[in-house]
Amino acid sequence: DRAPAGVTLARAGKLADALLAQHAADIDVVMTYGAVHGALGAFATTEERFADAVREHSVVRDSTQAALAAFETNADVHYQLAMAANNLLQAHFLGGDLQAALAAGEAGLPHLVRGLALDARHRALLDLAATLHSRVAMMHLQAGDHAGGVELLQAMARSGLGADVREQGCLLLASSLDKLVANDLHEEWQDRLLEDLAAAIAARGDLAAALARPAQAVGFSHVGSRLRDFDLRITLADQLGDLEQREQQARWLDEAAQLVASIAGLSPDRVRNLLAQQTESALARSDAAAAIAGLERHLAAAGDASGSNYLVAVLLGRARGLLEPGAEQQRIDTLVVQRLALAIEHREVKRDAVRHPDFAFLRGRDDYLTLLEQ
Repeated sequence: DRAPAGVTLARAGKLADALLAQHAADIDVVMTYGAVHGALGAFATTEERFADAVREHSVVRDSTQAALAAFETNADVHYQLAMAANNLLQAHFLGGDLQAALAAGEAGLPHLVRGLALDARHRALLDLAATLHSRVAMMHLQAGDHAGGVELLQAMARSGLGADVREQGCLLLASSLDKLVANDLHEEWQDRLLEDLAAAIAARGDLAAALARPAQAVGFSHVGSRLRDFDLRITLADQLGDLEQREQQARWLDEAAQLVASIAGLSPDRVRNLLAQQTESALARSDAAAAIAGLERHLAAAGDASGSNYLVAVLLGRARGLLEPGAEQQRIDTLVVQRLALAIEHREVKRDAVRHPDFAFLRGRDDYLTLLEQ
């Protein structure tokens, strides 16, 4: 029920305004004023009133900035300034002003650093550090400043702001580099990323240490979870596979597979990522039998509704290309058609996906023609 919430927040805003007018030198009043208007800004954002959100978060920033000289050694003050910057970045971005979002976010970064210098264990600052840094980096990338975005993510990966910031920097940089293959600096960036991923994994300990951490099955991996160990390993394996460093890739894929086996209900996208890399690795060795066996094990374990039918069809099609013509190739062709039909049934892909040139080897088969007709 949004209406009572809006009325209550509006009343709180008036009370906070009156308090600040009378007690602007009281740090508790400054912090309370910021919390109230921050909540008003968040409420406006949920209602897509982005101009109102910008206004609310701006008064939080300005009032806290005015108190900074008197309370410069208070880590909570720097946190409030950093959070206001984070909220302004979001409101400006959602309102369509990318440059204002970028400027707002960058203004908050020094307060993160200063706040953590004052209190290295400030939980709220540590939680915000990864979020604000990554958002500013994404703003750089979206604005076309690829070098600036990558530089900030690289700084995260080697920062002194805690393991979560370093690890998120690595993971976000890996996903960003996938879109920057054409950049002249891609190879240099990727080489450094390999070093940083390996360092992040080493800092967390060996596989036994990873298996001892709490399991997490879905969502963005928490720094203290076994899922974070999986994400770092599968990301490093992916980068190594891109560079065709297959022996090193195999090591991390093996450890990632052991982590998968230990996490019940792991999100399907992560399972598919591991499956695809394992299969690509086998195909790179021209080992069709190993690729097919791995895919069939996955099907037996995951079932028909795992969301991986189309992926399996594509990978089986690639594996059958390594087989000699004969009964096994025909068996795989039949399995590919079955998986394509299931992919359509479960709406994994658009119907036209079954006509992709990757499946040209099926032309002339009655079951494939029937699927096309359907």
